[in-house]
Amino acid sequence: MAESIEVDLLSALNAQNAEKRIPLCRLKVRSWSVKDVEASFRLTEETALENRESMRITYVVSKLYGRILDVGCNSGWLLDEIDETWPMDWGCEWDYRGVDISKELIEKAKIDHPTRAEYFQVAPSGNLPFEAEYFDCVFIGEVVEHLQDPMPTLIEAHRVLKRGGLLIVTTPLEWQGYNPEHVKEYGMQELKALLTKAGFKVESMLLVSQNSEKWYRLIIIAEGRKQ
Repeated sequence: MAESIEVDLLSALNAQNAEKRIPLCRLKVRSWSVKDVEASFRLTEETALENRESMRITYVVSKLYGRILDVGCNSGWLLDEIDETWPMDWGCEWDYRGVDISKELIEKAKIDHPTRAEYFQVAPSGNLPFEAEYFDCVFIGEVVEHLQDPMPTLIEAHRVLKRGGLLIVTTPLEWQGYNPEHVKEYGMQELKALLTKAGFKVESMLLVSQNSEKWYRLIIIAEGRKQ
C-alpha cells in the first residue's frame, strides 16, 4: 500500500509547478516522477528509506511561500530545508519565523542558526505572538498529537494566516502502535473535521510513509485554506 501512496504523492508534486505556489520565486523544485520512485525500490533498503523520507519533506517544502510560520519548530530543521530549496542568493524571497514551547529547543535553534537567531522565539501554539493575517503559510508538523486540545492551536493558525493562506498539518495516522508521548492520534476524517471546524477549507489529505532505523509509520499531510 505504501508504494502506491508514494507514487501518487510524487505524481502530484510533479504535476504542480512550484511557480504556482511560490509567486515570489521563479525557480522550480526537483521534478519528481514515477520513475524516481520505481528506481528507489530497486536500491538498497537503507537508501530507499532515506529517499522516502526526503520525498515527504520535499513535498511539504514545495508548497511553502512568502511569509512562513513554523509552529513547533523544534531546532529549526524546516528553515534549513527551505533555505536549501529556495536559496535567497538565487533571488528567492521568503520570510520564516519559528515558535516552540520548549526553551531548550529554541536555544538550540538560535545556536544552530546564529545569523538568524531572531527568527526563533518561545511561544505556546495556542497564543501566537503575531498580528492577524500576517502569514502566507503556517506549518504545524507533528504537533497536534501532543496536544490535549488542538483547537486553540488551529484557531490561532487561522487568525495569523492571510485570507487565502495555506495551512499544512502533518501528524502520524492513528492505530500504529502506542506512543507514550502522544496524547491523541487522528484518523484522516477526524483531522479533516478539526480543520473544517477551525475555519479551513480542506483541499488535500495525503498519506505518506515515514521511515527510520527505529520505525515505519504513515503520516497524514493535510492542506487547508483560510477562506
